[in-house]
Amino acid sequence: MKSLLFAIILMMLFTSCYAHSKKHSHFLYIPKVELDKVMLATPDIFSVANIARITTKQIKLRGATNFIDILQGEDGIQVFTSNGNINQPLISIRGFAANAFANTLVLVDGIPLNNPDVSPANLNLISLRNVASMQILPASEGVLYGDQAVGGVVNIITKQPKKFTADSGISYGSYQQQIYHASIANKLPSGWYYRFFVEQNNSDNYRQHNHLHLSNLEGKLGYVYHSGQVYLHYFFSRQFLQFPGALTRRQVESNPTQANANSLNDDTLSYANWVVLAWQQHFKHDWNLDTHLSASVNNTQGFLFTPFQQHLDTYYLHPVLSGPLQINYLHIKTTSGAELLAAHYRNQTSVMPQFNVKNARNMASLYTHWNIALAKQWHVILGGRWAQNDNHVNQAQANCNVWVSEQGLNYLYNKHLRFYLRRAGNYRFPKADEQNNFMPGHAITPLKTQTGVSYEGGIAWHNHHVDFQASLYQLNINNEIAFAPILPNQPRATNRNLDPTQRRGVVLSSALHLTHNLIFYLNYAYVHAVFHSGLFSGKNIPFVANHVAKIALGYSFWQHWHAYIAAIITGSRFPIEDDANRGRRLGGYTIYNANIGYYRKHWSVNLRLNNISGKRFYNYVLLPAGSSQAFFYPAPQRNFLLSVNYDFC
Repeated sequence: MKSLLFAIILMMLFTSCYAHSKKHSHFLYIPKVELDKVMLATPDIFSVANIARITTKQIKLRGATNFIDILQGEDGIQVFTSNGNINQPLISIRGFAANAFANTLVLVDGIPLNNPDVSPANLNLISLRNVASMQILPASEGVLYGDQAVGGVVNIITKQPKKFTADSGISYGSYQQQIYHASIANKLPSGWYYRFFVEQNNSDNYRQHNHLHLSNLEGKLGYVYHSGQVYLHYFFSRQFLQFPGALTRRQVESNPTQANANSLNDDTLSYANWVVLAWQQHFKHDWNLDTHLSASVNNTQGFLFTPFQQHLDTYYLHPVLSGPLQINYLHIKTTSGAELLAAHYRNQTSVMPQFNVKNARNMASLYTHWNIALAKQWHVILGGRWAQNDNHVNQAQANCNVWVSEQGLNYLYNKHLRFYLRRAGNYRFPKADEQNNFMPGHAITPLKTQTGVSYEGGIAWHNHHVDFQASLYQLNINNEIAFAPILPNQPRATNRNLDPTQRRGVVLSSALHLTHNLIFYLNYAYVHAVFHSGLFSGKNIPFVANHVAKIALGYSFWQHWHAYIAAIITGSRFPIEDDANRGRRLGGYTIYNANIGYYRKHWSVNLRLNNISGKRFYNYVLLPAGSSQAFFYPAPQRNFLLSVNYDFC
């Protein structure tokens, strides 16, 4: 099936290019980093907080083929994974670790990709080759984006066909990694457009018993008319992945690539289908109605300690109305919407049937957000969201609702300089399988809704040569939901609401355009993430690095060549589950990555080098409660990926 799809697309590439052949100049200039105000899902309403944007040209410049290559170190983002699959990492913004999957909201074209269960957002559905840009909002956005927009938001914008394009490519790298892809897209004079993409990614990965076989298929069909557009977007992913398990320190020192002998049967096979129907309608006086309807079905089977089967289906509806209002002398830009979600989750295992879970979740919310221009330079931001969540776990039911609000002040000193202050509420509801926190024979104790407030201030400066952003924040969270180790008054480790936590930090982002062909990047973030009270008061939240930085240089030379080199610095931190900070800190480290690319006519070639110095570090480290021995998930050492792409038109 995969070979057939690949062959069909290749045939379409060759036959179509005869009718659409054009000459192009493929001289690549270093793109100017875009760090000014960018709206995520509602472009008419500015968020008060600073927002960063990564463009297609920047992705090409870095030679990135996965989301870790792009996001690591960007605006304080920490990215990690325990299963060895770099295509599906945990994205942490503002000091979250093992529970980052539920505190960073990932969107695709403004539609949530986060799952109702504890699995991370399925980034396997999205290939970087289909990404037009990525917008990073390192700030709480509970009003505009709702559930799980606690630490920040990452919005992935997929490519929109504007003309005929077709390409195909192959990549080969360390650990027997092989990637094949092909795509074709066009926008017709009649208003119809389409895009089809197929990709196959195979790798042995760095460690033994960690083979990955990933197949992606994406199709988009749309129609543009004089006052809007409608489109259908389909994503499919099939993944087979083996899990090498954790290693002791002695095993790591002996051979970091080995697999845990107890994990040699661990693997999963998963199928994911996601379809999106969107309608965008423009009305008079700059009013817009955007409506998204999506449905996803995920099936997974495998062996993790025991054989299991999981099924998850999710249905989502999100209409948004935005436009300007004039009240006396006040100019107001408004956006209001509703979100409806229904999900059904089932986990089954024959070995331990007492832990089988059936969960039904229904979520609804209403919100409004106002940007009020008091004068040419002063803007007041006001907003509020009400949300309700109904969870049915096996025979028990847990209902909860929440209200969050936002207040902000934006001061535009001139077209280059901006200041802002804001208070923003956030929340996240318990996940489907997080509610399974009970002992057999005991009643279920429902988890409370996690709520928080962020206080932020910042500055942004932008001109032709310098882009600079700085923000300072304090994030207070009550009833933070996390997997917690065994406590004196608890019979076993389980998901629970933690004592109040607090995160204080600063984020700095800058880009200096030294010459037309030379650009210097610097990102730095500091976060002090601690338990604010309770049993572990004053202790650091495990696996959150206090310091994260990225220093990079991009250079275009010899007309067809470009180069990129980056140093990613991660500070020290405590292992996962070490809430008491009883173990020793994991040492900080610096990773050096580079890319050199060649673009000429229809051809492009990129050589991506990761961890050039061969530094030994860990994607994930666990210190179980009651144990003095930590368990490690080693990250890849020096590796490369060579990619060759041909543009048919």
